[in-house]
Amino acid sequence: MKKFLRIILLAVLAGAAFFGYRYFSPEQQLNRLNSQAEKLIQAEQYQEAFELYANALDEGKLDHDELINGVCKVCGHWFPSRTVDYQDDPEKLFDLYDVVMERLPELKERCEDSLAMNASLIMSVKYSGDLKGLNQFWQDVITRYYWSDTICEEIDSQYRMERESVLEQNVNDLVNAGFIDDMINKEYKKVFDAFEVSDLRANALALKKQIDFPFYGAIRGKTFVVDFVNGGLTIYYGEYSNEKRNGEGIHLFLYKGEKVGYKSLVYGNFTNDMLNGEFEEYSIVDADAWREGIVTGNMVDSKYDGQIQMTLTTPKSTTDYAMRFDNGKAIAEGSYVDDNGETIYVVASTWIDGKQRVYGYPKDFYDCEHGLQPWYERPY
Repeated sequence: MKKFLRIILLAVLAGAAFFGYRYFSPEQQLNRLNSQAEKLIQAEQYQEAFELYANALDEGKLDHDELINGVCKVCGHWFPSRTVDYQDDPEKLFDLYDVVMERLPELKERCEDSLAMNASLIMSVKYSGDLKGLNQFWQDVITRYYWSDTICEEIDSQYRMERESVLEQNVNDLVNAGFIDDMINKEYKKVFDAFEVSDLRANALALKKQIDFPFYGAIRGKTFVVDFVNGGLTIYYGEYSNEKRNGEGIHLFLYKGEKVGYKSLVYGNFTNDMLNGEFEEYSIVDADAWREGIVTGNMVDSKYDGQIQMTLTTPKSTTDYAMRFDNGKAIAEGSYVDDNGETIYVVASTWIDGKQRVYGYPKDFYDCEHGLQPWYERPY
């Protein structure tokens, strides 16, 4: 009898040990941990769920890959929720990523991918249209994560798209305000005034060294091009092919120096970026005394050629002149020495009320080739 009872007792103990072992096996422990983590995720207690897995990884008793998968699941809920929460203070989001990468360095690569995506999201949502804020956010991210090609490349790409989006909106604003209509209708003073105070001009100047120009847009079946050439800002609107001005178009050029400002609006036909044939040019020069010119004639490869007519308006008078050019070089009627001892080459003259009025170039200007700005420099 005693022997029989001993056998039964051993069997019970063995069974208890067997079932206890199954209950506390690594598989069962992992299941219990996953269940606890799921409850914490549902309660949005993401940091507690993260620490649950991180501590288990520190202990090293459970399946490593399964624990990493669990951590990634937690972060998959945690990071996006905080991206929305921390949009007004992105530093908190970056701090969160840094904590995770420092706690579990093996997750660094995955965190970089996630951080890059969420930083781009913040840039597109919070800073859309805000060029100053966009630039500061980009600098902050690049400075903080300079060591990560993944983050820097993604944020650079998004930065470019956002900046170009700003310019697209600026162009649309100008178009909606009648800018293109004024260009077509040769309302050149309206065009100059609108462009000088436009967000497009201000933002293009701000982005000059940050994105590649030219910047292109499509408006009413034609191409709108913004570019920088010879220190000035240009806009072209018209027919465009093979990445060049080809066909009928309007060319706007704006330059503002410390002492001189120059604005011109030119109408004509272009071939491979060169203006050929008849043209009309409207220009205003702001210097010690402003002057306004309306010039018509013929160009060959963007250089004045043949007889050129000019109506010149200054604060004192309006005068019509006829000049002659050969392949961009002015043909002088004669010359004289002014009161400063400088030789002036007379390129046009006319008689008004019995008095001769001459129009001349100083030597450095006379030696220049003249034509469409900015391909041929004008030292105003």
